Amino acid sequence: MEVLKEKVGKVVPNDGLSLARELGVTDVWHAGNFQFGARLWGVEVDIATEPVGEEAEEIRVLSVRMSDKDLHRQGIYTKVGITYHMHKKSESAETFIELPISTKRYKELLEGLTPKSRVWNTVNDVLKQLTYLQGYDGLGSWSIELTVKTGEGDN
Repeated sequence: MEVLKEKVGKVVPNDGLSLARELGVTDVWHAGNFQFGARLWGVEVDIATEPVGEEAEEIRVLSVRMSDKDLHRQGIYTKVGITYHMHKKSESAETFIELPISTKRYKELLEGLTPKSRVWNTVNDVLKQLTYLQGYDGLGSWSIELTVKTGEGDN
């Protein structure tokens, strides 16, 4: 699915054929108001778009993600990458960790993080502990990147 990341933000004519060509997907179908489904390498993907202009002759790709039902297929796995910043006195450091996560947690993270969500609080608490273990005084900013991979191996 990494190949589709760069397609977010692209503007195409408001028809399935143009969308399929731009994204390199097959079997495009209309799934709702500016929502489409398609297949990429045999995996079903959900495509969210928005109209461009009043006539909606063009659409902008907002997101492309694996369909919820295909997240459970064998050979498809999800990961979360977390970048966080730590500081002490006049020193700061950045660290990146990547972890496999369950499809349930993936879907929770996909819905978004807010300080009110349980996942946000859990991640924030863990990062504070990691910051402490690494000898830093405080946790700075942090961000999460979600990845869905297909195929075998641990890439």
